[in-house]
Amino acid sequence: MANWSRLLDEYIAAQEERLTKAQQRHAELLTALRALEEARKVATGASAKAISELISQNSEKLHKAEQKTLELLYELKGAIGARDAAMSIGPRVGTSATRTRRISDEWRSILQFINTHGESGATLEGIQKFIEASKYEIKDSAVRSQLSIYSNKGFVVPLGGGNYRITAAGLALLTTENP
Repeated sequence: MANWSRLLDEYIAAQEERLTKAQQRHAELLTALRALEEARKVATGASAKAISELISQNSEKLHKAEQKTLELLYELKGAIGARDAAMSIGPRVGTSATRTRRISDEWRSILQFINTHGESGATLEGIQKFIEASKYEIKDSAVRSQLSIYSNKGFVVPLGGGNYRITAAGLALLTTENP
């Protein structure tokens, strides 16, 4: 248990460092974008067009930086949750007990399906088709709800457009035995 906790602590420290760098990159891009928008206000002709192109490029970079920051936040949240769950035997002093349940065989299979889609993630439609093909009796609304819960716990990352990717904490959940 101590070795697992140490590995999670190291992973969390590395994720925090990556998150700090991503937040710094985001701040730099935002500052550059604001400066370009100010420059565009006074520019004319070809200069205005060139500045508009730079704004478009920086806006795209800013969006990607925001997405990366969000993904890192979910990864970090999941790792912290996994570490805390591994370390706690009961509720901590000053905190309320959280209900923990074992993951069902169906949801373990669904998360494994999501994991097979790698970095691009699995689409909500693909997940629902997998559930249907597996003959699991899970309603579409319950699928969305459970994915939201797993997202809040840091087990999956919503990538936008209905895609979900499993996190390191989600993989750790899959590799643990159910009680």
